[in-house]
Amino acid sequence: MTVFDPLIGKQLGDYQIVEILGRGGMARVYKGYDARLDRYAAVKVIDASLLATENEDEYRQRFQREARAIAKLSHPNIVGIYQFGDYENLYYMAMVFIEGRDLGQLLKDRNTTLNNEQILRIVRGVGSALDYAHANGVIHRDVKPSNIMVTADYRAILTDFGLALSVPEGSIGNTFGSAHYIAPEQAISSADAVPQSDLYALGVVLYQMLAGKVPFDDPSAMAVALKHLNENPPPLSRFNPKISSRVEAVVLRAIEKQPENRFSNGAAFTNALEAAFSEQPPLTAPEIPRFENEGTTIAVTDSNSSGSAAPVYKGEEHDASRSNGMPQGQPEPVIQPAPPKAGASLTRAGCLRWGLVALALLVLGGIGILAVNGGILSQMAGQTARSRF
Repeated sequence: MTVFDPLIGKQLGDYQIVEILGRGGMARVYKGYDARLDRYAAVKVIDASLLATENEDEYRQRFQREARAIAKLSHPNIVGIYQFGDYENLYYMAMVFIEGRDLGQLLKDRNTTLNNEQILRIVRGVGSALDYAHANGVIHRDVKPSNIMVTADYRAILTDFGLALSVPEGSIGNTFGSAHYIAPEQAISSADAVPQSDLYALGVVLYQMLAGKVPFDDPSAMAVALKHLNENPPPLSRFNPKISSRVEAVVLRAIEKQPENRFSNGAAFTNALEAAFSEQPPLTAPEIPRFENEGTTIAVTDSNSSGSAAPVYKGEEHDASRSNGMPQGQPEPVIQPAPPKAGASLTRAGCLRWGLVALALLVLGGIGILAVNGGILSQMAGQTARSRF
């Protein structure tokens, strides 16, 4: 069934809007065609209703900040941008169109399982993209399966920089990551995100690919964030007995509570995982169940659709990117993963701090929303805190 949209057939810059691919809370994504260059693009357009509110300038600035973050990054595993502009008070950005599916959709596909080689390639691609972004002063802050596009040959492309933090600029207001993948320090304060915060999120994604589920889950985003702060993840072997202790050690190091105890960069993370996989028999990950509260940015249909917009689910999204081959990068020595620490958690001061937060939640439970230092601790009606784009 064709979905009517007033922008279909319109011209936005060099792109004629062909069809809608999906929608999110603050933007829609369309398939656009550039007749001059005979190419398609994913055209992301900010929701017009947001530009008719008192926060109009803030929304424009965030959208432009996302475009600038993408524009300064040129990497085979990062979504590319063609154009940014406005049309009749609508701000848009045209990005490279990717033929593929996001990792969230891939993991929900009952007919798809991932083996060691495919998992490693995905982690390597995202890790390389993060290393490049971090070297250029950009922290993504919203790494999750639905923001990782995967091509037919399992090349991963990192998308959706709507929450990206430019280190020199500081925090971008009250923006949040997705509770299931957020690092403890980022849950406390958005401005506290560091490069290792992105690697933590990638570690959670790896945990999910191997175990079939995220380490911490709850209908409440606030409860999930508190688990990231104070609880140890369940052993991977509980969900997948084929996981070796060395592979599990790599995952647990990636999601250590303290940033300094994690891998220093994506290359070190990938090297450790590759070494651990080399000692483990071929692995097929278990089926990964769908959960409803992952959080969302931009939703789209998958690449197998026939052009009609498919139902949009939380966590399903599509940006666009283009790449030929894997990034080469500089080889780094294999870093042995640290053994998992018994009772690893935040410091005593951190636990005391969040004990007080938990007490405050009991007092403020009827209010419905709590924001602490710009962090993600927000109680929302049946869904996680989510990216603004």
